Amino acid sequence: MIKLVATDLDGTLLRTDKTVSEYTKRIIRDLVDSGIQFVPASGRQLFSMRNVLRQIEFTGTVVSANGAAVVDVPSEIARFVTELQPDPMRRVVDLMIEQVPGLVVAAVRDLGRVLVAEPGYVELMLPGDHDRNPEDVKQLDLAGVCSEPSVKTLLRTTQVSVAEMYEFALTLDVEHVSMTDAGAPFLEVMGPGVTKQSAIAQLCESLDIAPSEVMAFGDWVNDLELLRWAGVGVAVENAHPDAIAAADRVTAANDDDGVARLLAELLL
Repeated sequence: MIKLVATDLDGTLLRTDKTVSEYTKRIIRDLVDSGIQFVPASGRQLFSMRNVLRQIEFTGTVVSANGAAVVDVPSEIARFVTELQPDPMRRVVDLMIEQVPGLVVAAVRDLGRVLVAEPGYVELMLPGDHDRNPEDVKQLDLAGVCSEPSVKTLLRTTQVSVAEMYEFALTLDVEHVSMTDAGAPFLEVMGPGVTKQSAIAQLCESLDIAPSEVMAFGDWVNDLELLRWAGVGVAVENAHPDAIAAADRVTAANDDDGVARLLAELLL
């Protein structure tokens, strides 16, 4: 029996235009009314999850920053937080800068309420990045960016793909860090042991829910651990090949309400 549903947002629950259909909203309401826990689990920082959560009129618990923070909303009180500490952050950054041309760095602090970046990062931001205006990003030198704990640190360049950066990052021998490709135009570095799976497992333990009682949806590399761990791991049709391989089932694409279609079957 499924007691908790965890779903990624971008590329999974959200359509390509970043909206949620009325059908999906209704199915989520029906799911929650049935007593099943519904947990958005995103690579996004909490700050940039807010607009999505408003769309679905969500109250409850969310997993943000790839699992670095598990937070109740709308109170924004954290249940669990694992931060990347300054020393390992700087070690990773230094090693990456040696190998990756044009690399610039930003850090997400205070559950995503604060974004700091070194000069040059803002110029690479695309419209809508981080749900912030460039003038809202505090600029510091690299030492300042790496001087405080962060829920995640962002490594960005236009000269090397994120997939290539991630492949190289996995070869680094640096303790107390986790890294992932979340499908965004930057590599994401978190604290030790941080994944969506680790966060959902911790939440489930607190709720006395077994992995076999979890259904999880995802589409990208940062969803792999969760898809493999959950009792039922589901990839959307548009997912990365590795996510499809990791999943137990494949549902329709994000633009075709794939998550809601399968949840509707669950509610029958």
